[in-house]
Amino acid sequence: MLELDRVHRIVRIQGAPRALTARESELLACLIVAGGDVVSRADLRERVWPRIADRGTNLVEVHLSRLRDKLGPQASIVETVRGAGYRLRR
Repeated sequence: MLELDRVHRIVRIQGAPRALTARESELLACLIVAGGDVVSRADLRERVWPRIADRGTNLVEVHLSRLRDKLGPQASIVETVRGAGYRLRR
């Protein structure tokens, strides 16, 4: 079970808390709100970094990689959907 505290930027994985950065927290929140639907890389970039105009940046990938590192054994919950984007496995 995954639980996100957006105010304190903490994700609880089976009750164990892990601190997140503001960007990691926002990325995870976007995926949670999508409810298992695919969220495109462009949509994530626009929601989490609205002022960054460079579409060639790899900000999304870098921050998702760091988020997965923090999720540890539960990292596979953040699924890459090739050619489409990302989603949370339920």
